[in-house]
Amino acid sequence: MFDFRSLKPKVEKSRDWVECPVRGCENQVPRRTRKQLLVDPAFRCPIHRIFVSPSTFEYEDYRDNLLIRDEDDGRLLDAILSVKRETKRLGRECSEDAFTFNAIRTLERESLLEAVLSEISGAKEEAPVPAYWSFSHRDRAQHPLLAQAASAFGEPERRGSEPDLIVDTRNTLFIMEAKLGSTNDTTPSRRSVLSDYEAAEGGW
Repeated sequence: MFDFRSLKPKVEKSRDWVECPVRGCENQVPRRTRKQLLVDPAFRCPIHRIFVSPSTFEYEDYRDNLLIRDEDDGRLLDAILSVKRETKRLGRECSEDAFTFNAIRTLERESLLEAVLSEISGAKEEAPVPAYWSFSHRDRAQHPLLAQAASAFGEPERRGSEPDLIVDTRNTLFIMEAKLGSTNDTTPSRRSVLSDYEAAEGGW
């Protein structure tokens, strides 16, 4: 994984080309337009195995964007990705999904998650059980409370809500959405179903 120590502070580019963002690399790739797919071999740095655009880059193998320390991490990630709907963004430089796994899994492994959640809630949070992208490792399936809510709101199985993180503690249910420069101001893709959400559960 590349970080600020291995990336150039400024990437040189022209109308026709963009240089690889890794320090010391002089490779240049054609400048990509918005209509072109980033994961095109033409935009790949052959040395560092990343696809380069004027504003960002993407790893050829999304696992290079994740902090996978051992077999436990690998098995957990495999289980999560077997049910996660959206995976194509995991390899992107500013992937909110990659940030979620890297940050929360690190806190979990270092036994720091309780302290962070307690700071957020203002109460003592104990025995946190995270569910990454709605996958409950404990239940080996979608988080049961999320499944119940999806049913209540009439969400189809493959288009329902998928929070970045759900954490159960003994006292609290945390639902988190990671944001790295983006906002919550979005346009619904299916306006026709908004009334279903508003009316569900007795208008709750």
